[in-house]
Amino acid sequence: MYYPDDFYCEPSEFEMQVEEFKESLAKSIKSEFLEEMERLKAENRKLQGIKDNFEQVKRDYERKKMECDRMMREAENNAKRMRVEELMKRFQTFFWRPSWEYLYGPKCDKCDKSRRIEVTLPSGNKVKDECECDKSRMKVMVPEKWCGMSWRIETEE
Repeated sequence: MYYPDDFYCEPSEFEMQVEEFKESLAKSIKSEFLEEMERLKAENRKLQGIKDNFEQVKRDYERKKMECDRMMREAENNAKRMRVEELMKRFQTFFWRPSWEYLYGPKCDKCDKSRRIEVTLPSGNKVKDECECDKSRMKVMVPEKWCGMSWRIETEE
């Protein structure tokens, strides 16, 4: 027996191919979507570490920037100072001024190299005392060379 309603209820071959195409397209899109999601998750994890350390990185950058600025100023000042010293080298003069030194007599063999003698007190404590050869020192005045700048212009003749 033939039922005309059954004829239209069964899918045709074209409809089946369209359904297969829809399913394969949905799977393809779903897999691309999942791959993209995994890539974004991995990138997000990587950037999360940077975000957590961002303030530290910023502080390090500012510290290094300040250090570079300081070094540049220092180099500039050194260059200026060297230039002034170079220009003023012609006018450099030397002076002699008095200075003091101590002259010692011969060292005895009872004391150590710093002219101290170790003495034991009646309490048993050991102390260091000046040796007689250390008391023989004399304060003497000696000339000392001193470098100064003369700001008067010398004429070369």
